[in-house]
Amino acid sequence: MSIKSFFSLDKLILSTLIVWVYRVFVVIAPLCVLIATFSVPSFGEGLLMLLIGVPLSILSVRIYCELFYLAVGIYNRLGEIRDALSSPKNTTDN
Repeated sequence: MSIKSFFSLDKLILSTLIVWVYRVFVVIAPLCVLIATFSVPSFGEGLLMLLIGVPLSILSVRIYCELFYLAVGIYNRLGEIRDALSSPKNTTDN
């Protein structure tokens, strides 16, 4: 990535950032559920919270990051469409 492309906003760095945020939060979210499990007074409720909370937290982080990644993908695709429409067409007149 050059300095010119960094300041011109032709290509977003957000897609790379989203991947790293996902990797971090896929570890942090289950840890938060695990810590919250210790505040539950009953063993059964804590076990239920672990069995449902950990997969649900990982799934919600995945969905949230995919929504942002989808928005970045739409932005990139619109840029490609803009470039394709602005480029001169190679047509020959007969």
